[in-house]
Amino acid sequence: MEPAFQDIFLLPDADTPVAKKQGIEKGNILVSIMKSMWKQTAPLFMREHIRKTFLSSLILYIIFFSAHGIYMWFPYILNLTMQYTEKSSEPESLCNIIKITQSANFTVTNENDEGCVMHLEISTYKHTLVLEFIYASLLSVVMYAISKFGRKPVLFAILFICGACGVVAFSIKVPLLAIYLFVVTLCCGLCITVVNAIVVEIFPTNLRAMAVCISLMIGRIGSVTGSSILGALIETHCEWALFSPSVALIVAGILGLFLPKANHAPRTAKDDVENGM
Repeated sequence: MEPAFQDIFLLPDADTPVAKKQGIEKGNILVSIMKSMWKQTAPLFMREHIRKTFLSSLILYIIFFSAHGIYMWFPYILNLTMQYTEKSSEPESLCNIIKITQSANFTVTNENDEGCVMHLEISTYKHTLVLEFIYASLLSVVMYAISKFGRKPVLFAILFICGACGVVAFSIKVPLLAIYLFVVTLCCGLCITVVNAIVVEIFPTNLRAMAVCISLMIGRIGSVTGSSILGALIETHCEWALFSPSVALIVAGILGLFLPKANHAPRTAKDDVENGM
């Protein structure tokens, strides 16, 4: 009786070096670990992959800078805006509102304390919850759009819309509308998973994990620098601190179009039939 299944041999990818049989190395464990890290990391910065590594890392840096760095100061900006709208009906841009609330007597002072105690508006919590609801809802929309239009067009569309909303948010003099446009700008964080999916697709199998790790590491550096830079400039150079990330998001969307296509085509049922599988 013939066996029901034939022997199947797994062949390595064309760009994956075949591992040689070696005995157990009796050397320094630390040196072995460093060599392993070098073998996994160095190819990402070689001529073949450095362009992909640079683009993906730069795009994630800009996204983290805007989505997480600015988000840390979103409650602060929102609270000042709500305080201003409670006491004044004059239309002003967000940056002017920040300057006015800092220069005028908009804070609650305590007679027994030399410092000032910030008053937190209840409406700040409401608008923050709206942001979280919008963010969660858009995740399902992005998943559907990727399956229909592809990853790179969706990446460009989201970053361009978020960047444009950010530019408009800090230009118009309608505080509540500016806040909701600002919320749309913060939704650029949806692109983090999109970029990760592209990175997995464009790098060979043996480099994918390290490529995702390095690009995410550089992206998270953007979170730290974004919150620090915005904290230092928000009261003195508000326009530069808030306009620049919005423009950078549009640039990141354009850079996403220059990411290369996948080196391999997805397997289909027709290919399996032709190969006798």
